[in-house]
Amino acid sequence: MKLIKLITVLAIGLLLSLQAVSAGTGLAQEKSEDGRFAVVINAKNEFKGEGKDARDAVRRLFLKDASTWSGTKHKAKAFDRGAKDDAHISFVTDVLEMKESELAKHWIMVKQKSGETRPREVDSDRSLFKMIAKYDGALGFAETSSLEDLPEGTKVLFTFGEPEKK
Repeated sequence: MKLIKLITVLAIGLLLSLQAVSAGTGLAQEKSEDGRFAVVINAKNEFKGEGKDARDAVRRLFLKDASTWSGTKHKAKAFDRGAKDDAHISFVTDVLEMKESELAKHWIMVKQKSGETRPREVDSDRSLFKMIAKYDGALGFAETSSLEDLPEGTKVLFTFGEPEKK
């Protein structure tokens, strides 16, 4: 009887682990091969900023301090990754120049002030790229190793840092 219970518990644990991995909850996150990430935008976006200007624009748009891309008519639509995703961790520290706790406080304040919510989380690069290709003002970030699958309708705006050590 104890053996049956043990086998049942192990089977349930394995099933839950597999479901969590397939849902992208961070239990089996893959590391970027080169430790670098890229901000990806819609190819129709005419934004001309480079370097610090591009980073500042992405920061303002992602944090919803601005709603349209500078010099364009495109309304921004940002996409995020899960909090345990290396791309998210690096984006928060390197591009937003914040800690995760500061970002959480920011979203509470934004919700209270304007009713806006944080950017939608997308669980895979493939889904992210499809969403960015769909919306003219879209932006998101991904590992540079996944850029070989970058579909038509998207382009890289800039690359950034390494993942935070866990």
